[in-house]
Amino acid sequence: MQASHKLGFLHHIRLVPLFSSILGGILLLFALSAGLAGYFLLQADRDQRDVTDEIQVRMGLSNSANHLRTARINMIHAGAASRIAEMDEMKANIAAAETRIKQSQDGFNAYMSRTVKTPADDALDNELNARYTAYINGLQPMLKFAKNGMFEAIINHENEQAKQLDAAYNHVLLKAIELRTERARLLSEQAYQRTRLGMMFMIGAFTLALVLTLMTFMVLRRTVIQPLQQSASRIERIAAGDLTMADEPTGRSEIGRLSHHLQQMQHALQQTVGAVRQGAEEIYRGTSEITAGNTDLSSRTEQQAAAIEQTAASMEQLTATVKQNADNAHHASKLAEDASGKASRGGQMVSGVVQTMGNISTSSKKISEITAVINSIAFQTNILALNAAVENKDAVL
Repeated sequence: MQASHKLGFLHHIRLVPLFSSILGGILLLFALSAGLAGYFLLQADRDQRDVTDEIQVRMGLSNSANHLRTARINMIHAGAASRIAEMDEMKANIAAAETRIKQSQDGFNAYMSRTVKTPADDALDNELNARYTAYINGLQPMLKFAKNGMFEAIINHENEQAKQLDAAYNHVLLKAIELRTERARLLSEQAYQRTRLGMMFMIGAFTLALVLTLMTFMVLRRTVIQPLQQSASRIERIAAGDLTMADEPTGRSEIGRLSHHLQQMQHALQQTVGAVRQGAEEIYRGTSEITAGNTDLSSRTEQQAAAIEQTAASMEQLTATVKQNADNAHHASKLAEDASGKASRGGQMVSGVVQTMGNISTSSKKISEITAVINSIAFQTNILALNAAVENKDAVL
């Protein structure tokens, strides 16, 4: 008897392809999520490096003006030191001014040789370069004045030319810095968006992994755990002696084949138990027949015992008769001896002897009959004993 509900497609999938598909899906999901997250994180890292580079470029441009301003201050200090005859301080300020000018040129050159140029800031490069060159050239007379200790000339050059050159350069510089700041902001925003997108992909992959894990558990519960629990319950009931369970539908997977073979084992046990029960009934009937045969044999044995007792009585009678015949023979022998010695008595004695011999002949016939009866009884006794031995052997088998 088999249940009527149908099995789904999952019950027919072999375990190796099933687990391979699940593991492959998990590995594919992991590789996809790791690849996408890594891609976006790498892009975000590249954007951050671009932001860092952009900040360095912007700082170089800003420092190109700041260093020149510091150099102007150093030159003023050098002129002031020369007025009070502090030559060492004057030389130190002049050296510092030259260093600042060199640092300014390095920062400006770093900006002009930047790797990324937008159309907007590229349009400012010519004007920016021209005003910076004018600024640098305009500071050369001021540096010469500082080396010569001409404090008033330094102050006049500062007020009449250096400030105007700084303002002209700073006007274009602020525009360039604003453009670079905007680009840095866009790069930072792009890096943030890519990082956020990478995190969203990672969260989505984790959520999808949880869903896949839950689905995997549900699939395994339906295709592996529940069938194994049913098989274990069937085995427990079979072990308890219950062979009346109905058949359940089984799939083509390894678990389904196990359940199918378990049901076949149950049917085989049912047939075996039925055959054992039938054999027990036949043994019971055979035992009953053997009991009846033993009862009959006992009755017949009692009859044989009675016959043997009669035979014993006949043997006693035979013994007495034989003894009597022996006595008669002995007496006849004596009579014959007397007859041979007394031939004169002839006729009367011969008649007595003839009569005696007749009695002996009669007794011999009786002895022959008794002997035949004894042989017949002995033969029947042997037959009965042989039959009893055969029946006892069949009963033991």
